[in-house]
Amino acid sequence: MSTPQPLLKIKSKYILCEILSNLLQIRLLKLIKYNKNMQKKLDINYIKKYKMIEIEIIPDDSFGQFINIDEKNDKYYHVYFNDNNEEKKVKKIVSTDKVKKIRIILDYEIKSFFHLFMDCCCNKKIIFKNFIRNDINNMRGMFYNCKMLKYIDLSEFRTENVTDMCSMFSNCPLEAIDLSSFNACNVTDISFMFSGNKFLKSIDLSKFNAKKITKMFGTFSQCISLKSINLTGLDTQEVKDMCMLFNCCKSLKSIDLSNFNTQNVEIMTAMFADCKTLTSICIPNFNTQNVLYMNSMFSGCEAVKEINISNFDTKNVRYMQSMFSGCKAIKEINVLNFDTENVKFMDYMFHKCSSLKLIDISNFTFENVFVEYMFSNCSNELKMKIKTQNMNIREEAFKDSFDNNNIF
Repeated sequence: MSTPQPLLKIKSKYILCEILSNLLQIRLLKLIKYNKNMQKKLDINYIKKYKMIEIEIIPDDSFGQFINIDEKNDKYYHVYFNDNNEEKKVKKIVSTDKVKKIRIILDYEIKSFFHLFMDCCCNKKIIFKNFIRNDINNMRGMFYNCKMLKYIDLSEFRTENVTDMCSMFSNCPLEAIDLSSFNACNVTDISFMFSGNKFLKSIDLSKFNAKKITKMFGTFSQCISLKSINLTGLDTQEVKDMCMLFNCCKSLKSIDLSNFNTQNVEIMTAMFADCKTLTSICIPNFNTQNVLYMNSMFSGCEAVKEINISNFDTKNVRYMQSMFSGCKAIKEINVLNFDTENVKFMDYMFHKCSSLKLIDISNFTFENVFVEYMFSNCSNELKMKIKTQNMNIREEAFKDSFDNNNIF
């Protein structure tokens, strides 16, 4: 068999030799085709006997933690490149050595990608070239906080047995993520999956095929550049928590959740909070019969002029504080069907709804309910109407507050 051509020179090569030797002993990680000296340490024929996963990584000029391998006993092994002066003295590193490309093969024993590239600050491109195996079951935090990552090729990904994708792309600076090859049929947790991604402009989950999701806490929160989103590939009938789902998606102008089944959802806290440019929220089929928390649900939606919530079933809701706080453009809110018998907190509920002119809360129950600042910074005209309609509402509901913080 001909010897493969070297793809790169290894920066911190003495450190890499040391780590590689250790990893080979426990058969967790194999690096191939990078330089002739290192190839001598590998048995290429042995590798070919098994179904491996091959990853190509193109590092940035900066160096730090490079890759984690999660072992059953929760130990981590790190392959990293670090050219600080102390290492140069100890390891005799040649400062002119440069990493151009690295090819990694993951052994058949590895079934979890838990935190695989977490906090890696030297990867700018990651390409999954061969992904034959289908028994990977965990991708939680796989690319979490990869601050230099600009591109991922996931076209060869096999995800049919993955159950956990929580925080998978969280805090990555990716402008686009192609998930068209993903089969998420067994995924149960996508909490914070894309959260904190400040450059992502669109998300298409139409082919996601997610049928077993139970957790969606903060999935798209802090995606401040997100303008387009397609969630038709999500089956949400088992989800209980949608807290902060789209929180702080400041560039999102419209959202259609007509396919969402919310029959088991208990928490909708801050679900759309601080979506400042959102003008259209399509939630015609929301079933809220089991919801306990609606606090800050639409808080900070400054541009929305209308929200159809006339079908909301609120008989079990306990928390409504700041629910519409900061909805400056909304003129009418239909809450005639609201059952507030079990609500304990309504403080700041309509705080800073400065354009609100029409609302009827004559069916609301105010006994033993915290109502402070409920209509603070609303128009005096609206306050007078409400006082006339509701003689039993306490005066603290109309006090003005200049606190800009949302009260969750």
